[in-house]
Amino acid sequence: MSAGQVTADVFTVLVGVLHVYIFFLETYYWRTKARKVFGTTEDFANQTGVLAANQGCYNLLFAVGIFYSVIFNDYSLKLLFLSFVESAAVFGAATASVRIVFTQGLPAFLSVVLQLFAAADVTTDTLYLLLNQVAIVVAFLVLGVIVNAHENRLKESIKREQAS
Repeated sequence: MSAGQVTADVFTVLVGVLHVYIFFLETYYWRTKARKVFGTTEDFANQTGVLAANQGCYNLLFAVGIFYSVIFNDYSLKLLFLSFVESAAVFGAATASVRIVFTQGLPAFLSVVLQLFAAADVTTDTLYLLLNQVAIVVAFLVLGVIVNAHENRLKESIKREQAS
């Protein structure tokens, strides 16, 4: 295994470790430590505990897929699970907090880039895959913006109904 591949796999494993950490925050520590990390109130944490645990489960699934892909050195699965993380991060940035794209999306994107360059010489296929990654990120950004706009319209509608 080349030094480039080892570096790419280390970055990829770190993305998995990050998602295990997020799993624990969202599943076990949502009402305590996670409040500080995510900047939520006690009331919000109590109301959204089940939702957070569900979200934590998804983060753990990302991590398991990433670890599996590295252990069995499955290049396609590495890219697939890292793409899932990127997509979820961009969607989360558009709908919840921009910080998500930096804390989760950027490490995943850097891991994808390292995997692409470590797998082979830079070829047309590698450049195509990089463009594909950009397209995935843009698609989920657009989707997130649409969902966020819809959510804002619903909130405004509820406010108008309550005011009348």
